[in-house]
Amino acid sequence: MRGVGVGERLSIVWPGAQSSSGYISEHTCDPLALLAALFPDRMLALVMGEVERMANDPLPVAQRAPRVAALERELDRLHRVEEALVAAAIATSQAVHRMPSAPPAAVTPKFRALLELWRAWAL
Repeated sequence: MRGVGVGERLSIVWPGAQSSSGYISEHTCDPLALLAALFPDRMLALVMGEVERMANDPLPVAQRAPRVAALERELDRLHRVEEALVAAAIATSQAVHRMPSAPPAAVTPKFRALLELWRAWAL
């Protein structure tokens, strides 16, 4: 804001004011910035509503823990299936490799110690 003195011309530069000439013009504004400046509580409520909506997509907070637990059980089951396939391939002398990220609980007992040693060495 300029021109608040006696005899000065009042000039208000709104949020987001722009000009193609390089200096800020009092005749332009960014509508979103202006609305945010004029109605900050309403703008905050709208933004937080959108954040809440996005946070609940794809699952509301209350449904997340059971879903994560179910996914972890499925992942554990798949790790064990993978280990069974790897062990069967090794038993038939096929050239296969275990993933270094294989969880020790899924790996057959005779390979757990080797996997733990490899992990310690890789760090």
